[in-house]
Amino acid sequence: MSEEFEQPEELSINKVFQEDYYSIPIYQRSYAWTDKQIEQLITDLHDFATQNRADKPDEKYFLGSLIVDKVSNHSFSVIDGQQRLTTLYLLMSYIDKSLLRQNCLTFEAREKSNTVLKDLQSPKFERDGDFEDGEK
Repeated sequence: MSEEFEQPEELSINKVFQEDYYSIPIYQRSYAWTDKQIEQLITDLHDFATQNRADKPDEKYFLGSLIVDKVSNHSFSVIDGQQRLTTLYLLMSYIDKSLLRQNCLTFEAREKSNTVLKDLQSPKFERDGDFEDGEK
């Protein structure tokens, strides 16, 4: 049996969410990051963005790997990196919806999660008032 592997590719967050579609397969665990992991990611990003990088203007921040299985052109099933990918999607939805392609992240078998992700993209979604205690 011969499997074809592609070489790892460095991607910007924009490319991930504007050019491709990702599906979280049923075998992946549910989203489980807590405030602690989310705050750590935000702190890491903030620290990197505010560092004096005058001597390293092309320095890049490594968010970690995203391992996927190519389903079709620009469509991937996520094997590893789901928690980070979902968190980035949620943060970008909050910051600026225009940074995300419609339906670029879906869950294969979690309709409620897909509904929430879709609602986040709605122009009528209000950042501070639509969700309370995890319920709509």
